[in-house]
Amino acid sequence: YREYTNMYAPVVIDDDDGSSSSSAFEDNEAAIASEDRLSASDIIENLAHTIETGSCSRFNINRADVWDGALRAFKRTSYSPNSEMLVKFTDDAGCSEEAVDTGGPKREFLTLLMDHLKDRHIFDGPSGRKYLACDMTAVREEEYYLAGRMIAVSVVHGGPAPRFLSRDLIDHICNKPDFNATITDITNNEIRKVLYEVGR
Repeated sequence: YREYTNMYAPVVIDDDDGSSSSSAFEDNEAAIASEDRLSASDIIENLAHTIETGSCSRFNINRADVWDGALRAFKRTSYSPNSEMLVKFTDDAGCSEEAVDTGGPKREFLTLLMDHLKDRHIFDGPSGRKYLACDMTAVREEEYYLAGRMIAVSVVHGGPAPRFLSRDLIDHICNKPDFNATITDITNNEIRKVLYEVGR
């Protein structure tokens, strides 16, 4: 969705007296300010309107290994988040289910994907209140980027939201200032013990 944020890149127009350039810049600043006031739901709705119904990205998913199928699909160079999703489930023998994807298989796949994603090692914390964990292997393998793309695609394409994430983390992503995490959200026993000692 980089195209969405690049829509508001600065506009520079060459002009002898600079007045046109200044005017264009001010108009662009106003557009950026207006964009900053958009809510998360507004942004999701705007992105949903960019989905091209005339093109599709195919997902061949083995129910026994949803994660592997998702990785292969999202890593394809031909994949576009602006295309409709066409999901087909297969069994271990590679036989496809006969169901036509009118939305049901897509929603089922995205639900299974979010359920699998919550148990990935890049997330840490209590159930329903997970934060991002630091994992250098995951950084090298771009798993954080892929997880972010999967979550964005799920939300924009009508799948479930990442309800396993902490409300504080979601608010931070949405640029909300409040952050109310507690020591109990920390799963590392040693760090939690030190923080309890400091807080006394």
